Amino acid sequence: MNKSILYISLMFIIGCESPQKSNGFAKGSENSWKIGSQAGVDLVSELDKAWSSKDYEKMKMFFDDSATFMFAEGHKFNSVDGFIGHVKKQFEDQEANWTYDWAVAVDLSPGKGGEWVNAAFTSDVSDIKEDTSKIHYNEWYYIVDEKIRFWRQSRQIILDE
Repeated sequence: MNKSILYISLMFIIGCESPQKSNGFAKGSENSWKIGSQAGVDLVSELDKAWSSKDYEKMKMFFDDSATFMFAEGHKFNSVDGFIGHVKKQFEDQEANWTYDWAVAVDLSPGKGGEWVNAAFTSDVSDIKEDTSKIHYNEWYYIVDEKIRFWRQSRQIILDE
């Protein structure tokens, strides 16, 4: 009797597991995108905290030594130091002036390691750029073993109406 109850309980638990949801496509892959982990989103969120407080040494710890960085304006770096140097140059004496709008993790190859996090930020530049109110940044982070290996940024300028 106890074995029957155990067996029925086990079957019920297994039967109630929902499969991982997926959709979309990626050119060159037979797989569709799956929901990624909260750990990837958390890593990007912690990076944003260090970035907004200009803690450049802490920022370095989020990246793999061989990471590649591609900025919206076309600058590309193959070293963390090159990336950090460019970030410092962009900031100069400015204060961090953006909102962290969203982050979501997706995984193209579950079980193989690595996932993508997409995050968006909006920067208010109305006081320094004529006819421009905001800039929307969209960033992609490829994370493997809790380190960012690839970072790509794009941006959209939002004009005053």
